Amino acid sequence: MPREAEWWAEHIVLAGLVRCTLASLDYAARRAGVNVVGSGTAHGLVTKREEDELYALVEIETRLEVQLAPAPEPTALEDLLAHAERGCFVSNSLTAKPKHQWIVNGEEIA
Repeated sequence: MPREAEWWAEHIVLAGLVRCTLASLDYAARRAGVNVVGSGTAHGLVTKREEDELYALVEIETRLEVQLAPAPEPTALEDLLAHAERGCFVSNSLTAKPKHQWIVNGEEIA
């Protein structure tokens, strides 16, 4: 099997991060009466950290595309996305904090 086709440990961590963040969003949205359908991708950079010379994920970015119905008001949407990020134990377990890019109902959220 070519190396590019294999799943490595970092792939599992990044997939877990996406799944956990989406699950956290789903939980918060259901409590607010909002339905969620979504998917995401993640990319990370593994290299030796300067502070301890251990190899680790040092940069992580996600792209999370979700459809919310009914569409929440801007303040409620901001709260839902903050809860999704704060509620993900995978993200909370990482030294490198992920940078999340949210696309909600087709619009990028800053």
